[in-house]
Amino acid sequence: MITKFTIKNFKKFGHKELLFNKGINIIIGKNEAGKSTILSALLAALFADVNTKAGSFFSESLPWKSSSKDIYFELNFLTAAAQYRLTRDFKAQEQAIKNITTQENITDYKTIQATLETQLHIPSKQIFEATSFVRQAELTNIQFSQDIRSALQRISSISPEGVKLEVNLKELEKELQQLVLGLDRPSKTPGSIKATQEELSLITTNLSEKKLLWEKFVVAKSSSVETEIQITEIDNQIKIVEEAISNYSKFEQANKRLKLIEDQLLTTTNTLNAISLENLTLKQAMSQLKSMVKFSDSQTNQAAEQLVRLKQIIQSYSENISEQQKLLRSSSSTVSYMEVSKQANQLRYIYVGISLIIIAIILEGLEIFTKISSLGQISLPIIIIGIIVTTLSLILRSSNNSKAKNVSKINDDLVTKQIASYRARIAEAENEQLIIYKQYGVKDYNDFFTTKAKYNTLVEEEARLNNTIKGYLNGKTYAEVEAQQVKLLTEKKEIEVIELTPEVRASQFSPNDYLRKRRELDMLLVERKRKERDNNVNTIRAEDNPVTIEEINNLEEKFTLLETRLKKLSLRKIVLDETLRLLKLAIAKTSSTATKVISTEVEKYLPKLTLGRYKDIQLTDKYELKVFASLADAWIHPLGQLSLGTVDQIYFLTRMALAKTILNRPLDYLFLDDPFVTYDEERLLQTKEILTDIAQVTQVFIFTHNEQYANWGNTLRL
Repeated sequence: MITKFTIKNFKKFGHKELLFNKGINIIIGKNEAGKSTILSALLAALFADVNTKAGSFFSESLPWKSSSKDIYFELNFLTAAAQYRLTRDFKAQEQAIKNITTQENITDYKTIQATLETQLHIPSKQIFEATSFVRQAELTNIQFSQDIRSALQRISSISPEGVKLEVNLKELEKELQQLVLGLDRPSKTPGSIKATQEELSLITTNLSEKKLLWEKFVVAKSSSVETEIQITEIDNQIKIVEEAISNYSKFEQANKRLKLIEDQLLTTTNTLNAISLENLTLKQAMSQLKSMVKFSDSQTNQAAEQLVRLKQIIQSYSENISEQQKLLRSSSSTVSYMEVSKQANQLRYIYVGISLIIIAIILEGLEIFTKISSLGQISLPIIIIGIIVTTLSLILRSSNNSKAKNVSKINDDLVTKQIASYRARIAEAENEQLIIYKQYGVKDYNDFFTTKAKYNTLVEEEARLNNTIKGYLNGKTYAEVEAQQVKLLTEKKEIEVIELTPEVRASQFSPNDYLRKRRELDMLLVERKRKERDNNVNTIRAEDNPVTIEEINNLEEKFTLLETRLKKLSLRKIVLDETLRLLKLAIAKTSSTATKVISTEVEKYLPKLTLGRYKDIQLTDKYELKVFASLADAWIHPLGQLSLGTVDQIYFLTRMALAKTILNRPLDYLFLDDPFVTYDEERLLQTKEILTDIAQVTQVFIFTHNEQYANWGNTLRL
């Protein structure tokens, strides 16, 4: 039983851990959530070799956002006897399967796979996929009887070693047909055996004729001394020209490599220079940042907000003081005006009183001159009233003057106190400002915000410089780039000293010179062959021999090769005949065994699936699936008689039975990749019961996007 699966840096998953239970496990996720990725990761964890050189594996498996080969898998298993942990670390190129119970640790790939098969019942990848994996496409493609037959043949043709017997059978039959074509009847395109026989017959006849001619001239040939000397001289010239051409080729290849290394060295040097300049700028920025380290405090923004608030307070209180001072001045003017107004009114009353007295006096005078006594009676009351009015006005004027002075003084005191209060608050705010200025080492408000802005600019500049340096390094460290520069310099020196020797440097040709050397070599080779031919001809002529020894040797060599080839082809035919016989016998035996197992396994569920209409099932030796119809009293094909959903279920059960036949035991693991998408609710319930029964001995994993499966077992959501 698989208990836990850990995935790191595989395709879309940076890190994923899945916990599984015995029985049915449901992995639910939307499209592109990673269900298929988990299945791929599982196969890689079980069967991939961390030492693989296959580029296709990494191109399909690397993380989406990285090119690092830091792929890691861990699978935990639990058996009745022990616990196992399988790990594959592709970056470290380490893999192991550890028996946690006994602490035995196996690191050899072949031994790991053997342990997986013997202890955990996980066979080869081909068998595992053919038996333990059921994908959606397998069921949705079942439309005709031929589809069922083809699918079952494909699964049953897997041997215990993971070899596809059906594919091999067809390939062997094709090879045998190509071998024997034309042996039993004439053919325009004879097979390998017939063609070899015909060619061997021609060679045999030709060789016999040549040997008869050659046997007449057995006298040893005498070669011309002059021709041999000329051939020796030509050989020396050929050696000189070939050496020159070889040195030229070495020079060209070394120069190409040297040019490539120099280009790489220039790029690396430019990169290091650019990084040095950026590092210098970065150090300057960091030095300035160090002097403003107080502005890195998380409370800097709070201090800035407090300064703004204090400035607003000072400004507000300053405005209030200005308003109060204006009020103080206006209050003084108003009191003076009121005082003058009141005094004017009081003077009017005084003038009225005096006027009344004057009028009374005039009346008294008139009384004297006119002798009218009634005027004297009127003047006395007027005099009294005038005296009263004048006296009261004088008293009121004195009182009002005193009150006006008192009111004016009270108002002035209040305003002065308010102004003093505002100034005290301004002083407090300025003290708070000074504390902040001192804390951050600035002179004033503008200096604080200027320094803060400069600090933020330097921080952004530092980040930009770091990103620029990372871009130059392209995932490497500075030391690695320097090491690459040293390596390139070493390689350049090696080429200049070891490969570009003085002899090689001296062999520099222009393109035309090189072509002339090549033509010279070709001409020398042609001349040598001509000399050899002339020498042989001279020797044969001396003996009157029309046949050369080379011809006889070539014919004998061809005869030997053809004879050997014919023996191998004949032996291959015997091996193919026997192999085909044994393969057909094995497939027939598998079919016979599968029929019994399928009948036993499927008939447990068939009556329920078909509501009792069908109870028996059989698989013919041609992998045709039939069910027995009681009403028709005959064996019928499911397609056309049963719904496609029921046929899918029957195929699924048949496939499980075939897997049991191949493995010679019930499945330990069953992985279902959305296989029941076409099922209605009733058929899903039937399938759930079947899977629940299967899960008694098999750990089942269902990968789906459908929430209907959520209550079938242990549910994991992606």
